[in-house]
Amino acid sequence: MIFSSISFFLFTFILIFLIKYTPIKYRIHTLLFSSVYFYAFWNPPYIILIGSSIIINYYLYRIRENLPRNIRIWLPVSLNLIPLIFYKYLNFILFKLTHLGPDLFDLKNQFDPFIPLAISFFTFQQIAFHMDNIDKKGSTISFRDYSFFVLYFPQLIAGPIVHHSEILPALKNKKIQINYENLKIGITLFTIGIIKKTVIADTLDPIVANVFETTHKGLDPSTIGAWIGALGYSAQLYFDFSGYADMAIGVSYIFNIKLPINFYSPYRSLSLIEFWKRWHITLSRFLMDYIYIPLGGNKKGKIRKIINIFTTMFIGGIWHGAGYTFIVWGTLHALGISINHVFRDNITKKLKPNKLINSFFFILTNIYIIIAWVYFRAENVKTANILLRKIFLIDPITFPIRFISIFGEKSKLLAQNFGHTNNPAYTNLNDLLIVVASFLLLYILPDTIEIIGERHPGLGKDLFLKNKHYIFNSLSDRAIGFLCGFLLTTCLMLTLRGSPFIYFQF
Repeated sequence: MIFSSISFFLFTFILIFLIKYTPIKYRIHTLLFSSVYFYAFWNPPYIILIGSSIIINYYLYRIRENLPRNIRIWLPVSLNLIPLIFYKYLNFILFKLTHLGPDLFDLKNQFDPFIPLAISFFTFQQIAFHMDNIDKKGSTISFRDYSFFVLYFPQLIAGPIVHHSEILPALKNKKIQINYENLKIGITLFTIGIIKKTVIADTLDPIVANVFETTHKGLDPSTIGAWIGALGYSAQLYFDFSGYADMAIGVSYIFNIKLPINFYSPYRSLSLIEFWKRWHITLSRFLMDYIYIPLGGNKKGKIRKIINIFTTMFIGGIWHGAGYTFIVWGTLHALGISINHVFRDNITKKLKPNKLINSFFFILTNIYIIIAWVYFRAENVKTANILLRKIFLIDPITFPIRFISIFGEKSKLLAQNFGHTNNPAYTNLNDLLIVVASFLLLYILPDTIEIIGERHPGLGKDLFLKNKHYIFNSLSDRAIGFLCGFLLTTCLMLTLRGSPFIYFQF
């Protein structure tokens, strides 16, 4: 059930009505059963997988005090990684074994399991839960509350990756309720998110797909086309994923449960270190708390610190999927952040910040991020390399024929000097304008925190609050209601042509 679908609108409307008129002590159960239905709506048989995972993990939680400390650490980690590896990585491993030694590994009849929705997210959440409870004595969390923590539908599919301490207090204090203020802010956030998704991300989707798919099929991309693909995907991924996060936080707040923020204008960053403090914030937090710090963090010398950073970001790349493209993407960020730390510790601290230096770091950071996204989106490394060779003018500059033709008599001169391509992608001038406009919106549009301000329900927002003058505070309730109603209606019509959220595949 996609957040930007009509079925989800109906689901949420009915759930609001049920919660409003359900006795307080049964509201948790109503949300829990609704979350089970939400997950089963996608593929009913896989509710058995997530249900089994919850039961096994809760049992391990209950018996943890009877186990040696090493077993308390490695047993839950291993049991959670087994299904993740089976569904997400085993087919890739078998495929590579077949190519490495076809005589030794006769794997022609490979299985190709359908990856269960959200398996990466609920696996990480449950591993984190066990790590936080290794040394805690006494079982204070009920099976109902633990199930709710894992299954709660706004965050289940694509995050934010929540910590149990962020969800469970609302259940203990029976805070689940519907009130006017929460409804107003929740719907506003949901509206902002669905606009990002249906108006911007879904508009970019066919343009970006056309570029990457035709290049993958062997058609020569034009230089402009390669830039369209790279810039378009950078914008599409942000508006798609941050739109989902806004919608998740908004829907959750309608029921008076706060989720952590996951984005804060990441493309405004002046370094890769800052970028990962603004992009997929809850994943960064997980990687920091449960991989980087356990490896030793920055407390075992500078060389070990760089090794730990590299290892952490490499694992972050693998987490997204099985394939060399994700390995390259993770390695690029690992390498970039490692260099960033060395440069910051030895050079940047000695520089006095000014507009020229900040502009240089801003441009350098964004170019590096865009390069990495090309590998993240491409079908394989070869496709990404072809596009990047065009982007950085390593291969001859080429233009699509239709684009050249708009210059009239000069088109022949352009074709003679720069070359042309018959690739059916990148031939529409409107595509170029849409991509450029969408990419510029990454820097121009205010973040949802800048719109709503201190009334934003996202946990962790205080790090990004800078002033007390926010757009949301200057609008009347009637104006907010009218705008949200109009925009939601428009987005409902657009959603008929919409596509699933990108991060559903992870």
